[in-house]
Amino acid sequence: MISSASRSPSWYSLVPIQTQGSRPSLFAIHTITLLDLPRHLGKDQPLYFLRYGMAGEASNRSVSLPSLEELANHYIKEIQQVQPHGPYYLIGFSFGGVIAYEMANQLLANGHQVNLVGLLDSYLTMEKQLLPLHRIIHNFCRQSPSQLLERVKSKVIDLITPYKYGADFWPHIYTSAPDIACHNKYQTKIYTGRVTLFQGWSEDRMIFSYVPPEQAWAKLLGDRLEVHQISGTHFNIFHEPHVNVLAAQIKRAWIKQLWRVIHYLELDSAWL
Repeated sequence: MISSASRSPSWYSLVPIQTQGSRPSLFAIHTITLLDLPRHLGKDQPLYFLRYGMAGEASNRSVSLPSLEELANHYIKEIQQVQPHGPYYLIGFSFGGVIAYEMANQLLANGHQVNLVGLLDSYLTMEKQLLPLHRIIHNFCRQSPSQLLERVKSKVIDLITPYKYGADFWPHIYTSAPDIACHNKYQTKIYTGRVTLFQGWSEDRMIFSYVPPEQAWAKLLGDRLEVHQISGTHFNIFHEPHVNVLAAQIKRAWIKQLWRVIHYLELDSAWL
């Protein structure tokens, strides 16, 4: 039914996951591994998923990914078909978090209120740091000969093919290369609102580790950044049992921001 020629989708990139509920709609950007998150958020939480071309007729073939600014603008147009005015609640996973950040910038510039910008383990910059020598030796000693051989093979393939999984963007298949290329061309702007980073565990590689995403975001945002530590590494925060922790943290941030807005309105009305 989805792929039938007679189907006329309402959107090109927006997919309704759950349309019922009394809470404000939550828009999830590039969280392609939602899995059990909707269930843990509850039946009272309307939820919409955004990924370029996912809802359109081109979802079964590769498409050309626009610039990040254009992508954010396109997603805003899609969500405003569901919700014409703010306040908006946005979350984005990994690269999707950077898109959510740019969307919030554009929405704010156009006079819309954004109550939640949730970055789900999103890296502004992917900075590496060399592990201490004793940890590198320990990591190598833990590997079997077959595991080491597989790692060598993988590195050779990476050198031959810089983008191991291909450079084409497929709406329904995750490949890292288009995201990396799009992200690298993005000129980061200063967002004047608050941002919430849900940061997973840092996963060590053989000889290096990634600098926690909090550091780069904190340099950009200062005290406008709020960090929540969540269980699970980058690619398993949507899996049980970590997804339950993630959902609870999203709910908590949603409620906290709501009370912050109410408090601000009370102060504003008292001043008037």
